[in-house]
Amino acid sequence: MNAPVNGFRYHWVLFDADHTLFDFDRSAQESIKMTAREFGIDQPLDYADYHEINRRCWEEYETGEIDRDTLRYKRFRLFFEMKGVTADPVTFHDRYLEQLPHLPFLMDYADEILSHLHGRVKMAIVTNGLPEVQRPRLEIAKLTHLFDVIQVAGEVGVAKPDRSYFDLLFEQMGKPDKQGVIIVGDSTTSDIKGGSDYGIDTCWFNPAGLENRAGVMPTYEIRHLSELHQILEDETADQPA
Repeated sequence: MNAPVNGFRYHWVLFDADHTLFDFDRSAQESIKMTAREFGIDQPLDYADYHEINRRCWEEYETGEIDRDTLRYKRFRLFFEMKGVTADPVTFHDRYLEQLPHLPFLMDYADEILSHLHGRVKMAIVTNGLPEVQRPRLEIAKLTHLFDVIQVAGEVGVAKPDRSYFDLLFEQMGKPDKQGVIIVGDSTTSDIKGGSDYGIDTCWFNPAGLENRAGVMPTYEIRHLSELHQILEDETADQPA
């Protein structure tokens, strides 16, 4: 167990963005609906189908099978082929992406935990998301000032779980002791694997109680962000010895 400092077990808390702090599914679903109306698409676009296609495309990106530009358009091309939509997936995607940052829905308790930790520990955003979504969304949600470091994969040219991503991140963080750093994220294949491989503690945010099939075990697992209090804070730190 790490020695507590100012009542906290970790000096740095690294937060993934989508599906951890931001309710990406809600934002994406609303953006797809809005964009479909603009494009005159009358048929229903089942978000569950898009979600599965998008998930597979992101996994391909994180494992290096496709590049970022392919990721951008492949997901809507496959989605439209499934639904029989004749709209151009490239222009649809671009408009969808323009609207997405303006729908910054937060996960339950995200605002509360960030406000509580701000000024008490250092925090970073570590995201594989697209810069044109992540940066403006953080600004619109008024969260940018809470973070000491924001690292977006699309800006540094490498993504989680690649070790180089964490090398660049730790340079920005001032090369802190790894024992004082924890990453919190929903993805076992990027957040948990990346953190584990790099030698830092990991917290798998798993609100749906999914089975862990990634072959890597997190240090902690939580269902709700409020559970971070028990992990990050040492309740005995302020008590006399």
